[in-house]
Amino acid sequence: MPETARAAFLRLSADDREVLSLVAWEGLGNAELAQVLGCSRLAVRQGLHRARKRLAAELAADDPDLARYGPRAVRLAKETS
Repeated sequence: MPETARAAFLRLSADDREVLSLVAWEGLGNAELAQVLGCSRLAVRQGLHRARKRLAAELAADDPDLARYGPRAVRLAKETS
């Protein structure tokens, strides 16, 4: 599973990887992320949601059992199909 998630993450655009990394690894919230990226909180929320949807779609391409990644991954993948 970790290799599948890593491969899916690496297939994302650099912008998507940056946003997801800042949230997951650096623990930034929307306000902090908006400040770092120089955009509005609304733009951050939209961009983060879209990045998560794209990650879920990439995960689903490699592993149809998205339940392993949690209910959010399942829901986001359904939004993209």
